[in-house]
Amino acid sequence: MKTQPLDLKELRVFPLAERKSLTRVEQVVVDPDSPAPRVSAEAALALDRCAAQVRAAKARGAAVIIIYGAHLLRNGAAAILERMMAAGLIDHLATNGAGSIPRRAIGEALHARFRAVYAQTAYQGPFAVDPASVGRRALRNACLAYLMAADEADGIALAQAQIAADTTMTESLTALALLVDTASPARDTALAAFHARFQDDALVIDKFFAVQAMSSAPDTLAPIDALTRHPDFDIRNPNRYRSLVSAFGYRNPLWFHDASGAGYDFVARMTLAADKVNRSVAARGMEVFADWKRYDPARQEKMRAALDRILAANDLSANTREMAERVRKG
Repeated sequence: MKTQPLDLKELRVFPLAERKSLTRVEQVVVDPDSPAPRVSAEAALALDRCAAQVRAAKARGAAVIIIYGAHLLRNGAAAILERMMAAGLIDHLATNGAGSIPRRAIGEALHARFRAVYAQTAYQGPFAVDPASVGRRALRNACLAYLMAADEADGIALAQAQIAADTTMTESLTALALLVDTASPARDTALAAFHARFQDDALVIDKFFAVQAMSSAPDTLAPIDALTRHPDFDIRNPNRYRSLVSAFGYRNPLWFHDASGAGYDFVARMTLAADKVNRSVAARGMEVFADWKRYDPARQEKMRAALDRILAANDLSANTREMAERVRKG
């Protein structure tokens, strides 16, 4: 039987807050202590083989990683996952966007362990880029993210201390980004101190703008707009423009796609301003609107309005107009 390929342009994506779940956690969650259900002989063999491999990995001191998506949560296995982590059977989680849903629950359930691993992976010795050192920093930063999700006050204190320790830029930037995601006064204090220290380093100041552009804090839109008037923001500088405007459009879907349409308006306004001084940067920035047909009707309308506002500019460059028209057609 012949089938028609799926046209992704017809797919409508709604924010989580607007989606109606057909199930509730208490309806699907599986009790780890409940009797195991009957499975086929083939499935039982696969489970036995997997269990043997996990035991063998732990016996030789190797890490066990669970790679999962939303189906794991939809099938009610979150409690089983937490039990396995608490028992030391799983060392790491590799997940997509669905992993943000249970982060707080996992952080709370394994708070003591995350705390212990965070302390064990503290910086020691000279800076190194060997796999073990890179992995240690990544693990420490992951622990900090879970600790922040579980207990914001405790996480803020740890992030402040991590910045103050001034060990590596990787750890300082991660801690700063986590602070920027909060509405705590510690956020502004940390940003001011970071800027004061690195104000003469252009590449680091690019990151100063980028971590704020990607913030998920509840008051993100106004500060991002204010950053366009920051003394160190120069719209003529392509890297600086990308670190703020492009980072916001491409890497902050929460606020770029805010239902108010303010995120679209911001990018449209900045595109028009950039087009006067750097046409190639403005033209490439149009791609941020490329998937507008995949969103709900209200957001589609607001994105079209933003594109129409750009196209209505009489002095729009040929490059930017071409890109905007192509994106507008979908």
